[in-house]
Amino acid sequence: MSLAQRGRLSEEELQQLWQRYWKQRTDADRQRLILHYLWLVRYVLHSLQLPETTLVSEEDLEHTGILGLNEAIERFDPTRGTKFETYAVTRIRGAILDELRKLDWLSRTARRKFHAYQKAADELSQETGAEASAEQIRKRLGVSPELYRSYLRAVEAAHAATTLSTPSLPVEEGEEDATDPLEEVPDPNAVEPLDRLAREELLAHIMRYLEQLPERKRLVIVLYYYEGLTFREIGELLQLTESRVCQIHAQVLEELRRHLRAHDLT
Repeated sequence: MSLAQRGRLSEEELQQLWQRYWKQRTDADRQRLILHYLWLVRYVLHSLQLPETTLVSEEDLEHTGILGLNEAIERFDPTRGTKFETYAVTRIRGAILDELRKLDWLSRTARRKFHAYQKAADELSQETGAEASAEQIRKRLGVSPELYRSYLRAVEAAHAATTLSTPSLPVEEGEEDATDPLEEVPDPNAVEPLDRLAREELLAHIMRYLEQLPERKRLVIVLYYYEGLTFREIGELLQLTESRVCQIHAQVLEELRRHLRAHDLT
């Protein structure tokens, strides 16, 4: 029997453990909770689909994920109406991504293009006192229209951490199943009850946020994520520059990230 299997508790045992932990906050109970929920750490690691070229080992990232799980257990507040699994996955994922950023995992080329784009846009804005157009930025960068698109893709990639999606959650295996859940890779196409719960909870917060946005901001998000239009196509529809659409997109995602963080969903 694996360590993970030995740590799994029945639903009744788990509820009793949580109740005792909330009252007494002992290290022993916290460790038992960590052991029970270890399967979430491995799940998040697989859902992130890390590249083989990353310099940090999976074992190191698993340790980082356990630290995120520990923080989730310590900070979880059941009165806020969020399921623990939903809350824990966002904490674990955030801890792992933070560690990867510290280790310089992101593409140096994409990051260099992003900073060059931002610098050019800022300089032009300061010089002219107005928002720089896509063509002005391209000329300041001194690149061809084709290469300029790679700069725009780098800008989009720089905001990938604020994507509107979050890893779906697998359903825990029953006690009669002898398979070690830490060795399981959930079927990404399966829609299980816990998957639906996590998605519905996140979607509800996102939809409420989108409904209160000004029309232009809401259209940028809807057209980009739901209609699949590019920034250039959105700009043509809304009579905005491509760079302005990119800026609105980044601004909305940053505001949304703060909104979700306030509800323990990011």
